[in-house]
Amino acid sequence: MTARGVTPAVVSAPGVLPAAPGCAVIMTGSRRIVDLPGIPWLRLGVLRPEDALRLLAAISGTRRVFAEEEAAGRLVGACSYQPLSVHVAAARLDARPSWTIDQILAQLEDDLRRPVVMHEDCKIVDRPFREAQARMDSFHRDAFHLAAVPDCGRLDAAMAAAVLDLPVNEATAVMEALVDAHLVEIDENGDYHFLGLVKAFARRQALNGLGHERCQQALHRLLRHCLTVEHTVGEEDLRAVLDQIVELPDALAEMVSLSLP
Repeated sequence: MTARGVTPAVVSAPGVLPAAPGCAVIMTGSRRIVDLPGIPWLRLGVLRPEDALRLLAAISGTRRVFAEEEAAGRLVGACSYQPLSVHVAAARLDARPSWTIDQILAQLEDDLRRPVVMHEDCKIVDRPFREAQARMDSFHRDAFHLAAVPDCGRLDAAMAAAVLDLPVNEATAVMEALVDAHLVEIDENGDYHFLGLVKAFARRQALNGLGHERCQQALHRLLRHCLTVEHTVGEEDLRAVLDQIVELPDALAEMVSLSLP
């Protein structure tokens, strides 16, 4: 019994709920449960950087983490500040006491670039993403993978439409569905972006499942859109997308030469 005289219960699905007076229910779920109207929902984000650092230190030891605090900050950043990922990184630190944190970070970044996950702990990190996409139909699953291909830091609705080859309203609906599935983040301006680990996972799926050619076509469409519509992306993002394109069609090459110094 709490100070307010309420006994909380935490459940992960709307099954048998306590109905006695003085009971309150905290319900968790991988996505919003539409069968429960009028219920206040709280979307949990990732850890704050300082909290992620504390979690790493609590598992791996304060002395080791804060002796390399700057590198530890980069490590939890590479983990997208997700608790499970930070826990896995801490386990790697524990398993390699003679390694520096920068060495662990370099190994993690190398794992993220590989087309196939090899380490078992990386498979643990990927598990929530696999479970989330398993609940999707093939259309939304392909869209999730394809939207992660560009190297730009954000996608607005029109950019997403170019990548997915859909009308803007349909692309918006798809991206919102991915937000509801906790696979894509949305900012106050309505722009979409991926956490680093989610992006790495989805991009691997795109390259292995959708294939190189389809990914390149999506990049061509995005680049054409960005070169046609003013103020869509900054030069850094534009060059990042351009660097991903293996072979630039003549028409796009001409547009690039007119738009970039």
